[in-house]
Amino acid sequence: AAMDARGLVVAGLREHGTVSGYVRRGDLGEGLCRDHAQILRRDLVVNAEVSLTDVVHVLTLHDYCFVTTLGEVVGIIGRADMHKPVVRMWLFGIITFTEIQLTDRLRARWPEESWRTRLSESRLGKAEALREERLRRDQPCELIDCLQLTDKAQILLTEPDQLEVFGFQTTGAAKRVIKELESLRNNLAHGQDIVNHDWPQIVRMSRRIERTLAQAEGGLAD
Repeated sequence: AAMDARGLVVAGLREHGTVSGYVRRGDLGEGLCRDHAQILRRDLVVNAEVSLTDVVHVLTLHDYCFVTTLGEVVGIIGRADMHKPVVRMWLFGIITFTEIQLTDRLRARWPEESWRTRLSESRLGKAEALREERLRRDQPCELIDCLQLTDKAQILLTEPDQLEVFGFQTTGAAKRVIKELESLRNNLAHGQDIVNHDWPQIVRMSRRIERTLAQAEGGLAD
């Protein structure tokens, strides 16, 4: 009754004042809560200070992630919570970071818009039209800033060394991931479901940002 009143599908169980297990609403029937208790395994638990990447990792393997403070379970995160604004903003930030990386590498590899010959006329025409519109609105920009995410990836990830930098083994794999990334960005922008449609991409993105940040920290330490 307490779970129904609060709309909960999972709740922690206390024993001698400490949360030692949990129950799922769908499992409850006759008897006591302890008759339906699930063990609170270590791989289900994260500290409140960990990154969202760690939460995504747990939710990839399990339905719930339990959060602790000072060794005590104080909250539960489920996949549905990935729809909340703070998570959506975090994911949008990762996508923005990725696009900035692509743009910087394009500028370094093909200076003075020498990348133009690597893009189809139709895609190049759309970028030029967007640039003209932005200039008309007094929004200074370069042509490269008017390329779509998939355009930048298409140009850059045809180079074997760039594939390696971004962790892809083949051009086909790179194109597939970029397409999924654009799908995630569109769903984020329009408030659509990202858990059922984009979870594999969310997992890949979170792992990639973790590796990138670890490399950056290593570089600063050196």
